[in-house]
This record gives sequence, structure tokens and C-alpha cells, in this order.
Amino acid sequence: MRRLAGLAARTIDWWGVVYVFATVIEAAEQVAVYRLRQREQHLSIDLILYKIHYYSLSRQTKHIRDVASALAYSGALLDLDYLERWARRLELTDVWHGVRVAAQRLLDEFE
Repeated sequence: MRRLAGLAARTIDWWGVVYVFATVIEAAEQVAVYRLRQREQHLSIDLILYKIHYYSLSRQTKHIRDVASALAYSGALLDLDYLERWARRLELTDVWHGVRVAAQRLLDEFE
């Protein structure tokens, strides 16, 4: 009888374990999605900065199209203040403003 009483004391609430496990998995997925969005935002900003730099050197309109695509894809997620600061540091503020206006014109044509 003691042996049975010991087994009863060690029973596991499997539904509770499953719930906790599912909650942990869901939280991990949310963290992964957040990190992916952060990484995506920084990749877009880096791409835009490179495109602005190359546009300042070559004045090729393909760079404006690429910036327009990056803005259309992740524009709401972009930290434009951060982008402005880096454009200022790289002495590309005037070029950035010109490219941004041209890119916005391209985006307006597709709406």
C-alpha cells in the first residue's frame, strides 16, 4: 500500500505540463519574430544607406528604385531618425532627401 501511495504522490498534471510547454513555445516564437523584425529593419536601413552612397557616386536611377522598394517593403518599420543620423554622419543628408522624394514619387505612381 505504501508503494501505491508513493506513486499517487508522484502523479503529474499532464495538462498543466502541456499548457506550460505550449506557453513557453509561444513565447519563444514571439521573441524569434521580434528579433527577425529587428534584423530586417537594420538590413533595410543598411541597404538604403548603401544605395544612397552609390547614388551619390553614380546618379543611376536603379538606386532610387531600390530605395523605393525598401521603403515600400518595410517603410512603417523603419526608424527614420536613425537613418537620418547615419545619413548626416556619412555626409549624405542632401542626397538622402533627394532620393527619398524621388522614391516617394515612384511609390505614388504605383498606388
